[in-house]
Amino acid sequence: METPVQIDVYEELRNAELLWHYTSWEGLYGMVEKNEIWASNIGYLNDTLEYQKGVETLEALIRQSVLADLVSEFAPQFKRNAENYFAISFSGHFDQLSQWRGYSGATGGFAVGFDREALNALVEPLGAKLGRCYYVGKEANVPSGLKDEFGILRDEVHRRWEDTKQPDASLRKAQMLFSFALRSTSFPELAVRIKDDSFESEREERLTLMRVAGKTPLGFHTKASLVVPHLEVKLNKKPDRSSAEWLTDATVNPIRAILVGPTVHTDLIKRSVEMLVEDKWRGALIKVATSKVPFRNW
Repeated sequence: METPVQIDVYEELRNAELLWHYTSWEGLYGMVEKNEIWASNIGYLNDTLEYQKGVETLEALIRQSVLADLVSEFAPQFKRNAENYFAISFSGHFDQLSQWRGYSGATGGFAVGFDREALNALVEPLGAKLGRCYYVGKEANVPSGLKDEFGILRDEVHRRWEDTKQPDASLRKAQMLFSFALRSTSFPELAVRIKDDSFESEREERLTLMRVAGKTPLGFHTKASLVVPHLEVKLNKKPDRSSAEWLTDATVNPIRAILVGPTVHTDLIKRSVEMLVEDKWRGALIKVATSKVPFRNW
């Protein structure tokens, strides 16, 4: 039976504007034990059309724009670089049934609540960007926000393309310069955030990172029948985990809460999570609560 304090914590988290990362026990334990979160390669995420959908959507928008004559440069560049993009998924939904269905096992799954501002400050030095996902079905239904972001990038690339049009430049040189300009914009990052509209209920926001081949080390983890390549993103800016500032400064530690998913032993698992946090992150300001979704998957 829930105490008034437990209820208050749950309601507080429900009203908090946090980004929720749904994960398994292995994911949560690794996050706390190793002090890191994994960005998975986009080719191994749940949507089998990851990145392909984004490339096709942006290619269609380019064909309808002032860049139409240059569309042949677009898809080949992105397809060659697909393996270099990694992402961490967050949901704007708190305690959502569809997310628990994806992650609830015997231990119930977990949702880790991140503060948006602190998370952005953490990953900014890595060149990473947090942005909302856009859900696209038919081309005619391209969301207005996606059109706006595309318009900004279109204008940037067009300006760079115009700057490269030297009277004595060969077509080969012009194409090379355009390819460089295209890669140096945020088109690939935007493509990673375009998903099929069948996933729209997730309200996903995505943190996207690009790996520099040969320079950024890879890690690997198992997921169902897959072995997934990932990048390791450290969760604090200070190497000394015992630092009092890291434990209490909200600008340094981006995690605010952990929600235990539906499971048969909810209270015991909640206590285990509290003990884990106390042991590894003693003094950290992290609240722990349990799901109220009446879902049974055991």
